Amino acid sequence: MFEIAVLLRISMRLAGVGDRVDGLRLLDAARGPFASYRLATGRIVRVWYQRWPPSSGFSELRDAVKYYEVGEGGTTKPDVAIEFVDHGIPTRLVLLELKASTSSSYVASGFSQLLSYLRERPSLTGQSPSGWLVSPHPTGQLRDPEGRALWSCSADDVASAVVATALSGSPVSTDGRVANQTGF
Repeated sequence: MFEIAVLLRISMRLAGVGDRVDGLRLLDAARGPFASYRLATGRIVRVWYQRWPPSSGFSELRDAVKYYEVGEGGTTKPDVAIEFVDHGIPTRLVLLELKASTSSSYVASGFSQLLSYLRERPSLTGQSPSGWLVSPHPTGQLRDPEGRALWSCSADDVASAVVATALSGSPVSTDGRVANQTGF
């Protein structure tokens, strides 16, 4: 339920700043994104649930499994992938790892998952931060990632952060708050 709640929050916030391109696809997500939105700037924001978008490119993990002939494994799926498309070209990918827990050790394990995702498919995850750890209440306060690949935020802040990233490129303002949080 936590994942669905986060997906719906993100979708509602994106609907506030853009037009939905297609309907929501929760049970049919294998065929496309959960939701897509066109912003006034022309940017498309696609929300993928439990799968990589086709633009995520080459999987180093899948390649290694195949090359070394170590079985049929080698697949991973981020909880949520946010894909940004400009002029028909995917330009950025933000991966969300959702942890419905307040246990700091369990929540922290999400960082290792995010790092493996970022390493596995580096083609669109080069802008920081590209791996977001989302929990009901993040450990510590909301902070500027200061160039780090990883960021942590609460389930209450993630939708505003997605919209801020779509509009300005950054999830946080210089004072450490979710950018453009007011008005959303």
